[in-house]
Amino acid sequence: MRSLTLVLAVLVLAGCGGSAWPKTAGDTTCREWTSEMTSDQRHALGAAMLLALRANDGGTIRPRDDVLTAYAKAVGDVCASTPDAKVSAVGATIYGLSNDLKP
Repeated sequence: MRSLTLVLAVLVLAGCGGSAWPKTAGDTTCREWTSEMTSDQRHALGAAMLLALRANDGGTIRPRDDVLTAYAKAVGDVCASTPDAKVSAVGATIYGLSNDLKP
């Protein structure tokens, strides 16, 4: 779990056209996810989290785009009811509870 925390703590995105979300998943709250981030930023951060979680489990193949989109939506669904939670914790919990997301 410590290595997972480290992976998520250093997660920073390089976005297109200067529109990257400036915080890591560990520093982003669900309130920010639902009210401040653009849909592109949510999708990019969600994809980066899922890729990092899968890599931590030895995964080397990128999931299909519809899987990445569904994961970001699931993070948003949980965040809607837990505004003070950290996005990294929400993403890790969703990943941990779903066998379909693992490599």
